[in-house]
Amino acid sequence: MVEALKWFIEVVNKVHRWILSLNDQYTWALSDKDLHFIVFGLLALGFFIMIHALFRRIAKVSISTLSFIYTFTVMFALAMAIEFGQRVTQQGIMDFDDVLFGMVGFLVFFIIYQFILVILKAIRSFIKDRKR
Repeated sequence: MVEALKWFIEVVNKVHRWILSLNDQYTWALSDKDLHFIVFGLLALGFFIMIHALFRRIAKVSISTLSFIYTFTVMFALAMAIEFGQRVTQQGIMDFDDVLFGMVGFLVFFIIYQFILVILKAIRSFIKDRKR
């Protein structure tokens, strides 16, 4: 996880330096805030278009899948924010294993929840069939 984060940061830094060099080369005189506005805005829009197309296909199959993806994403972001907060406030140790264990916890409890739903659905089906 740490290696993946370091790789991602390096890629972001290379892209950042490349965009800054374009800004200097073509004398666009854009501030750092202007560049963040443009680059992040375009990146987010591109990401939205791809995700929207994917989610439209998934929604035809299962809304539960969309709910799972959304929950997983929010919980991952929350876990990362908590770990970064621990580093900034020094109220704990920033440990990516904590993120991993938290996400595995979500997956385990989600599987248990799905198993319970399957059992309840089977019971309902059995009761419904006996009434006929």
